[in-house]
Amino acid sequence: GDGWLTVAPHLYHRDGADEIDGSDEAVQEQVDRLDGEQVLADTDTAFGWLADHDISPDRMGVVGFDLGGSVALIVAAQRTLGAAVSVAGEGSMHPAPGLPSPVELAGELTCPWLGLYGETSDGGDPDVDKLKEAMNRAEVAADVVVYPHSGHRFDADPEAAADAWQRTLNWFDSHLR
Repeated sequence: GDGWLTVAPHLYHRDGADEIDGSDEAVQEQVDRLDGEQVLADTDTAFGWLADHDISPDRMGVVGFDLGGSVALIVAAQRTLGAAVSVAGEGSMHPAPGLPSPVELAGELTCPWLGLYGETSDGGDPDVDKLKEAMNRAEVAADVVVYPHSGHRFDADPEAAADAWQRTLNWFDSHLR
């Protein structure tokens, strides 16, 4: 509806994970099997599909939510594209054993990156502070927005969710069109 051509990579196709029982243990087992090189290969396939549809790399973006927010930052640090947005919550700085830490990669961003985070219930998040410090070393536009007193699921607040979505669209409008 906003005029974007989108594709979503299936990060779990190697595991036959189209159907799992949905328990916390089964989901965590799938997440723990993620491998950084495989994630990059899957996103490269998605970017290839976009290229086949006449989208140039500087007009390609990546957005991810929760674990996908970490993946978006990882891709933004290890691939060349137009922009990236991470919408993430607690635990997103340590996404899975096989994935690099977003804090470790934030200084290596190759494209404009926006991070949208919910503030923890105690009012602070040292991991987000570390991420901000790291992204300041990047040589591209980068910003972090923290929604106060919202916890992990800041999108449960309709105003915060609307603001985050508008910021996402604005970021892509500014950097991809």
